[in-house]
Amino acid sequence: MATTTESIEELLEKFWRVESCEDHPAWSKEEQDCEEHIRATHSRSEEGRYVIQLPKCVNWDHMLGESRVTALNRYRKLENRLEHDINMKEQYHAFMKEYLAMGHMRLLTQAEQLEESKGLERPRVYYLPHHAVVKESSFTTRVRVVFDASARTDSGYSLNNILLKGPQIQDDLFILLIRFRKHEVALVGDVEKMYRQILLDTKDILRLRIFLRFTKDGPIDVYELLTVTYGLTPSSFLATRALQQLAEDEGKEGTKSRSALLKDLYVDDYIGGASTVDEAIELRKDLTSLMAKGGFPIRKWCSNRPEVLSGIPEDQLGTILTIKFELNPEEKVQTLGITWKPKADQLKFCYQVGAYEGKWTRRRILSIIAKLFDPPA
Repeated sequence: MATTTESIEELLEKFWRVESCEDHPAWSKEEQDCEEHIRATHSRSEEGRYVIQLPKCVNWDHMLGESRVTALNRYRKLENRLEHDINMKEQYHAFMKEYLAMGHMRLLTQAEQLEESKGLERPRVYYLPHHAVVKESSFTTRVRVVFDASARTDSGYSLNNILLKGPQIQDDLFILLIRFRKHEVALVGDVEKMYRQILLDTKDILRLRIFLRFTKDGPIDVYELLTVTYGLTPSSFLATRALQQLAEDEGKEGTKSRSALLKDLYVDDYIGGASTVDEAIELRKDLTSLMAKGGFPIRKWCSNRPEVLSGIPEDQLGTILTIKFELNPEEKVQTLGITWKPKADQLKFCYQVGAYEGKWTRRRILSIIAKLFDPPA
């Protein structure tokens, strides 16, 4: 029988504690090594995109084992699942075709696949299993593909086991929201496919191979991912670090767009603003221009003042009715896991407990409370 010495009051109190505003603790040696690695090895393509080498631990090349069989077996299971859900299958394949069309992955040639099948390159190669994640609240892509870099090889180590995570280099959400509320004119945007705008060094694309086919009758092909992607331990750090590097490389000292890029982003969400409508419009244009220099398009613009969004193409707005706030006063958009109502300029947490016919236990109540204090994104 398991027991606990914590009272129900102590457990509940954990959910009520406000995040500390103290400075971030000093970086660990691993975090420092990760930062130094990126600073020393990053480069830029002819188009201005950042090219990075994955930060790895010491002796990583002796840790990875065979991963091909596991990834292939999991892909066959994924195919069976998709065959029972045609709608998901169509969206999954559409996602992958877009991935391919955007140049974020490439199909290995027949000669390369023959060499791959003979195992001549292994174990330097890592095969990523992948699966579908459905996000009902998404305005753009409901079905997304997530790559599992935590799948273990036959040595017991996964790709994520050999990668360095990197330090936290963005402010906490609480601090970001406090700054956001200081602005008279609010402005929110989203960096489109932020991770995938960063290219991988050719030395690392061997570590990001996947199995895929678009027709059940055809052969299962091998593709290589060419960009930073979801599922890698350092992905969040690499993306935010690239944005900060862009601010250093292209942002003019003292400009609001440079400061916004350094201070007002939480992962891929820009959340800031200005004192006046004119300043907000200028900031939006300058920030868009600055980020474009690094290949980071920004979209899903929202504001509590519709005139700030004048002239923006509809497909770059956060929601269809963003400019016409009066038509739908209760319109809501999601930002950082918090519901923001642009017209009222209010931040809210929306959560429904839902019907439950089972027995109400302390475990279930605490589970519901945890969701209230950690709302889904």
